[in-house]
Amino acid sequence: MIYCCTPSIRPATVDDSSCTWVHAGIEDLREKREGILKQVAEEESEKIKIQQELQKLTGRLGQINESLARKVGSWQYTGCCLHVYVLICLTKFCKIAKRDICRA
Repeated sequence: MIYCCTPSIRPATVDDSSCTWVHAGIEDLREKREGILKQVAEEESEKIKIQQELQKLTGRLGQINESLARKVGSWQYTGCCLHVYVLICLTKFCKIAKRDICRA
């Protein structure tokens, strides 16, 4: 009964203390609504900042993954080549050693 504070349409049974009480309740609800709207705006702002940060971190993670993949691939290739080189050297060494042993 918000209309109770308008004297021209006030029902005969409503007194001024009831009207004051209703007004106080309405003001209290308005303050709560404003507080909630402020909290929602703050959280929306924080959400946007977190989303932007997440996008940056996701991009950086992709770059690091690509870099690691290149390095690991290169390392595996180098390691494979190194193993082949060692085997070739050992084979040559064995041939030389066998030849020297046979001469002796």
